[in-house]
Amino acid sequence: MRKLLLLFILFSITQLIKADDDNDVVAVIPPSGTLPVLYINTVDQTPVDQKEVYIEETAWLDSSMTDEFESLGSESEPVTLGIRGRGNATWFQSVKKPYKLRFDDKQSIFGSEKNRHYALLHLQGPVTSFFHEPLAFRAAELLGDEWVPMCKPCEVVLNGEYLGLYFLTETVRVGKHRVNITEQLDEETDPEKIDSGWLVEIDNNPDENQIELFEPNGRSLLLTFKSPEILSEQQLEYIESEFNEIIRRVHNIDGNAGDWLDIIDGESIARHYILNEIMRNMDGFCGSFFWHKDKGTKWIAGPAWDYGYALIEREEGAGSYLRFFGRYGRPNLIREMLNSEDFHRIIREVWDDFYSFGTEWIDDVKNDWIKRTAAAGEQNFLVWGIGEAMYWRGALAASRLKENIEWLNEYLQSDAFNNWVFVGVDEVKTDSGDEFGNACDLLGRPILNPESYKGIIISGQRKIYRGNTQ
Repeated sequence: MRKLLLLFILFSITQLIKADDDNDVVAVIPPSGTLPVLYINTVDQTPVDQKEVYIEETAWLDSSMTDEFESLGSESEPVTLGIRGRGNATWFQSVKKPYKLRFDDKQSIFGSEKNRHYALLHLQGPVTSFFHEPLAFRAAELLGDEWVPMCKPCEVVLNGEYLGLYFLTETVRVGKHRVNITEQLDEETDPEKIDSGWLVEIDNNPDENQIELFEPNGRSLLLTFKSPEILSEQQLEYIESEFNEIIRRVHNIDGNAGDWLDIIDGESIARHYILNEIMRNMDGFCGSFFWHKDKGTKWIAGPAWDYGYALIEREEGAGSYLRFFGRYGRPNLIREMLNSEDFHRIIREVWDDFYSFGTEWIDDVKNDWIKRTAAAGEQNFLVWGIGEAMYWRGALAASRLKENIEWLNEYLQSDAFNNWVFVGVDEVKTDSGDEFGNACDLLGRPILNPESYKGIIISGQRKIYRGNTQ
């Protein structure tokens, strides 16, 4: 019996090795057999080592191991498409690469509405990263975002090489079943059409089709054009004017705190403020943060995207991640938006609706994704050294998200939120007649209107508290 068992083990091992061109023995890792597998073959086995140009390829999606989804194409009749790299830090800093897919014809994948454009997210961030997108996207749905990207796990084999576990995801694009606004033409010059159909992204990395604006405190705002992508002079003048006006109003340059709500949809900003706070998202409001606008509408925040570097462990006594921290110490606009009492009211209204769902949905998402990805995660670990112990990773992600939700619920009812008291700092109150000199906030950012500013002002060596004292 022992001999038979030994022979079986040896046979199994031989199925996982092969000789390469130099006759060296290398491991061959197979898919787990528990998830759909996307097989991709580029023309002439061309490596996908850049993100500028799509490489021609054929592919098929084998979903035969599950009754949940239909397969796409087959090995004998694959579909045609292009592939390239995607992302910024995720592309340049990670050995395992993320990819962008552009099919020649519109395809429905995992039950999504037909489209040509999808992405393969590579899941190489913090230990909880395998659960970030599913949790964040479900939260976005509960918060009321009009469209949230479809995101499903699969395994990928590229040119015969197993690449492990990926999330196949709808990308953020203008379309009837995605960001449902007018699709404005590139290089449009007609002034009657230029004020409709805009999809832009605040990013934290220089890119093509981008302008750099500056907030009054010197903070850079990188605005990337997603649709339209190539701008005429008229389009460029329009979008610069729109966001300079947003900056002017948000920073209260004219002394009318809150009038930015006349041109920005406050409820959408509230949804994404909440989403980024509970996800403790390092890129919140400064990277991969989308805005869109159609004719006659205000600017709307969203859709949700990119939570790879999120659910950072909450240190004891940690406060608002967006107001005082952030990946680069510079979340754009949101800190100043939070000076508006009207915006506070909107946040609390949106929060009350969201908080009423409780936290059972977190466990539902966690358990579903553990069940789906546990085996594929072990295979991914064999290739990339990450992905094992999905039960532990999921439990940690769920625990952190629940903790963040309870923290935010308390924070929104506290003086730290409602009256802008910075907890832990001794305030020196002063009447409105004081001379402030070179006033700045606790992070050293200049304050242009200290007389009407709500919060702590540092002028010289003095800490001066201003804000609601109700």
